[in-house]
Amino acid sequence: MFQSIGKYILKRRKKRLSREVITRNLDTAKTALIIYNATEAANVEVVKKFARRLKEELIQVEALGFINAKGKKSPLPESQYGYSYFNQPMLNRFGIPEPTFIKKHIANNYHLLIDLNLAEQFPLQYIASLSKADFKIGLSGDYRDEVCDLTLSLQSKNLEVLTEQIMTYLAMINRK
Repeated sequence: MFQSIGKYILKRRKKRLSREVITRNLDTAKTALIIYNATEAANVEVVKKFARRLKEELIQVEALGFINAKGKKSPLPESQYGYSYFNQPMLNRFGIPEPTFIKKHIANNYHLLIDLNLAEQFPLQYIASLSKADFKIGLSGDYRDEVCDLTLSLQSKNLEVLTEQIMTYLAMINRK
């Protein structure tokens, strides 16, 4: 029930969002926010590898990982420069992220928002939906079809394949 209230709040906030879509590629993007499910350590490693590839393209990257674990005793990895994490205790009763650092990510005008969430995680949906990023990219399906400017369809939901496809399409679009 509380989650449905969270979705209602999100729907109302999305109506007030004003955002101009600007198509970005590897040449024109200078900043990027990656959001992902960091519950599994393997996902964290794939995201770090992907972030390194974006940095090689001279894109300033920040990553925001959601750890879907309940209880204050579930340890969060230490945030490092460019990598931040949040978990269930940092959400309000409606599933909306509360920390100030997350609100800053939402308000920041990134050139790219890359949604690497393979499942429907409401806190990541909330961030992706309200982000003021110029160009949003993610896997097709769920909320991303409505939120993202470019969605990619994959045979199987595999994070490494998704990151490869994103790099391929970012290299191809809007080439002069």
